[in-house]
Amino acid sequence: MTASAGASTPAGGDVGADLDRAAALAWAAAVRDARRQLGERLGRGELDLAGCLDVAAGAAWSSTSLRFVLESLPGARRTDTRRTLSSLGLDPDAPIGSLSSSERGVVLATFPLARPTPSAPPAESAGAAARDAGADR
Repeated sequence: MTASAGASTPAGGDVGADLDRAAALAWAAAVRDARRQLGERLGRGELDLAGCLDVAAGAAWSSTSLRFVLESLPGARRTDTRRTLSSLGLDPDAPIGSLSSSERGVVLATFPLARPTPSAPPAESAGAAARDAGADR
C-alpha cells in the first residue's frame, strides 16, 4: 500500500499529517539557524542595521523580531532599546521583514548603532591636557 493522505501509520497516525509535521519541523529548524546566524553577523559587525533592513523582506529570517535585531547590534543595551522602541510607538515584536519604509527610516535615524562609526583617537585626560598646556609656558 502506498502512503497517501488518510493512510495510517503503524502507530495509528496519519501519514500526511506526519509528513506535514516533519516539513514544518525542518522549516522551523532552518529559520532558527538563519536567525542565529543573523544575530552572530550583527554582533560581529559583519552586517549593519541598514543592510539588515534592506534584505529583510526576502530573507529566511524576515519573521525575526525588531527587538532581537536591535539587541544583537554591538553595544546595544536591552533596556534602552526597549524604552526607545516604546517611546517611538514601534512594536518590538514586529517582524523585521514587515516594517514599512517609514518605520525603517525611523529605526535607522533613532538607533546610533545602526551605522558603523569611524574609529576615533582616544581622548586625552583632563590632567594630561592641563599638564601639557603648562609645559608650553
